[in-house]
Amino acid sequence: MRAFLAVSVAEPALTPLLALRDDMSRRFSGVRWVEPEGMHVTLRFFPELDAADIPALMRGVSDAVTGMTPFPLTLAGLGTFPEDRRPRVLWVGMGEGAGDLSTLFNAVDDATESAGHGRERRAFAPHCTLGRPRQPWDGEKEWVALPDGTAALPSFGVTSVDLYESTDGYRVIASAPLGAAAVRP
Repeated sequence: MRAFLAVSVAEPALTPLLALRDDMSRRFSGVRWVEPEGMHVTLRFFPELDAADIPALMRGVSDAVTGMTPFPLTLAGLGTFPEDRRPRVLWVGMGEGAGDLSTLFNAVDDATESAGHGRERRAFAPHCTLGRPRQPWDGEKEWVALPDGTAALPSFGVTSVDLYESTDGYRVIASAPLGAAAVRP
């Protein structure tokens, strides 16, 4: 199965983030916008994860985050991937809590390596995807020129690392709470 470990965007940030996404959907056509259950910050992607590997993976992640304290995270700034050619991803970046998020990423990366899934090869570029433009897309210049519409987004508490299954949509199938010793199925 396609799966990923992530931090789920929660209230009080989720509703204003969805309002921002809805505003952008009225301004920009030709974009597949992310559904509410898909609002997350990916820590680690698995193009193919065997269901039999999930318990050991989540025990490792749980052990790695047990001693970590939940922290606030603020979404801030708009951008695209890639930056130097036709964008494939429209995203909102990180503000307050970005350092704590990097610490969490490193702990999760260590845990996934210990569970036999290797280390992440790409540099950690934390973001929350808002949409994916269909190609070709003519909104790139307008997107980049937008004033930062995310300055008013409130922070939300990062309290767990969630394992999502990625099929036609996204579904959380397991969670490892920060500061707790148990994995939630």
